[in-house]
Amino acid sequence: MSRVPPAYQRYPQRFAAATATWDPFEVGCYQILLDVQWDLGERGLPDDLARLAAAVRCRPSETNRFLAAWDELLEEKFPPCADGRRRNQTLEEIRSEQDEYRRRRSAAGKAGAAAKRSNREANGKQTLNDCSTIATSKREALLPPTSGLLPPTFNPPVSEGESEGGPEREDAPAATDPAIFEFPCKASRRCTALVWFLRQSKLEEWVDAYPGLDVQAEVRRALQWCRDNPEKRKTARGMSRFLGAWLAREARAETANDPEYSPQELEAMTPPVEVP
Repeated sequence: MSRVPPAYQRYPQRFAAATATWDPFEVGCYQILLDVQWDLGERGLPDDLARLAAAVRCRPSETNRFLAAWDELLEEKFPPCADGRRRNQTLEEIRSEQDEYRRRRSAAGKAGAAAKRSNREANGKQTLNDCSTIATSKREALLPPTSGLLPPTFNPPVSEGESEGGPEREDAPAATDPAIFEFPCKASRRCTALVWFLRQSKLEEWVDAYPGLDVQAEVRRALQWCRDNPEKRKTARGMSRFLGAWLAREARAETANDPEYSPQELEAMTPPVEVP
């Protein structure tokens, strides 16, 4: 048996017209029996006057009054059915209409949820393609020119901790991976290098990772911060993580209120980065 809804549609004008000549006791008994029938659901009311009198909470002194009201008014409102139970037919029609309405709403909700899920999947695939297209189309525009930074032929040796996070690629030796920026660092017992070089390959990785961010400008800002705050400089081992966290933070601030990007694009462009 399906769960009984906690309420039903009541029509005050119809109810008042049907009980216009009844006294308050008779009206009260009628309303209570309707409520009990609704709560019993498909089972209906028992064909037992003693149980019906108890259902409407009649005191012993009111039993005869209830029986008279039943014989004169209430019995025809709750005729017996084929299963031996009594039901008000109008109330059952309201129950059927309400059940049908809920079925239609449920079907419409499921159809809408399926359509939204399909659209999200399609938009998610399109977003990934768009992010790749944006990164490819803006890559050359966002890459910094080498002139004015360090000489194009300047290829210093890899400083201690410069490639921290993974060994330098064998297919990208220093001769073909020029240094673009030079960052001052602080020394430690584990890392004594005082300079860290941001190379072309690493810069390109960040340009691809943050297509909506001016990576060159942010790197310059980070470089200036390191120059202005010597007591807060990082070691060479921690510079890559420091710059990655800087760019991730600025990318989130840059795109948080930008309607050009969807939530999926924001998530793709700003992966979580551990801040040192």
